[in-house]
Amino acid sequence: MNSHRTSRPPLLAIGAAVALLLAALSSPSQATNIGLTFASLPSVQGWTFTSGGSPTSTEAQAFSVGGGVLTLDTMAFGFTGSGTSAYYAQLGVVNNFEPIVIRMRGRVVQFEGDFTNTFVGGGFAFGFTQGATAFQMGITPTQIRNIGGTILSTAYDNTQFHDYRLEWTPPSTLRYYVDNTLISTNNAGLAQALNRIHLGDVTGASNSRSEITEYRFLQGQATPTAGGTGTR
Repeated sequence: MNSHRTSRPPLLAIGAAVALLLAALSSPSQATNIGLTFASLPSVQGWTFTSGGSPTSTEAQAFSVGGGVLTLDTMAFGFTGSGTSAYYAQLGVVNNFEPIVIRMRGRVVQFEGDFTNTFVGGGFAFGFTQGATAFQMGITPTQIRNIGGTILSTAYDNTQFHDYRLEWTPPSTLRYYVDNTLISTNNAGLAQALNRIHLGDVTGASNSRSEITEYRFLQGQATPTAGGTGTR
């Protein structure tokens, strides 16, 4: 009588397959790491220039680069009525389940605006929008504001260079830093159905002449731990 034997994979092969599966399930998603260099305008580096309000600005009117500095200058435009905004954005680069860090080094050289307007801090600002909420750090010569106009700090002379940083930890923790000092954990945002990062003059309520010497957006694997400055 013939005997029939069912073939079974070796235990070593089963173990290797399980190890590969576990590694795939536990591996982090690919990190997002977007920086700026200052030998060319951001529009050459994958960013989109946008201007709104009235009158609108061209990119050449609002931004220039030289000496390792990106200069924003909307001081020639009014801030009454609808005013003028001029900024850079990248779309579709933010997810809502991994931590975010945005670093920007800069200063405000000149500033004008309607300080009765909620959005006056947007004359020099950077931030991000994910899901249905936008977050932002707005910088005037003497104030740090969130996107809704709340004054978070008046302790800094922002006409001097400082290191500004936003950190977001899902689902709802937001931290604002200046020179590695935590200044606020106000997590209020603004309803906005977009997915983007932005940098520049994002409001018609104010104008600025500002200088930027560093910018970097990190999300996921490359983000430092909360309050840290390294990468993980």
